[in-house]
Amino acid sequence: MSLYLVTGGAGFIGSSLARALVSRGDRVRIIDNLSSGKRENLADIAERVELVVPHIDPTLDKYDVIHVVQGEVLVDILPVRARGASQ
Repeated sequence: MSLYLVTGGAGFIGSSLARALVSRGDRVRIIDNLSSGKRENLADIAERVELVVPHIDPTLDKYDVIHVVQGEVLVDILPVRARGASQ
């Protein structure tokens, strides 16, 4: 049994992926800030996945790296837009 990390796992695509992994018997850890994803998307597998919801401080510069530590996992969450990209 493998452990998979699904980012954005509370969204439509991420929750579908998580559901498929769980149905195969894999362990699943989901990181989602719920900005567009919903806990309801995980309702049927909520007891079989680990959901990590990081708090992202809105005062941070858009280029800051946010570290989420959960158990033995350290994840760098980077902004979507690349440095130097036009607004």
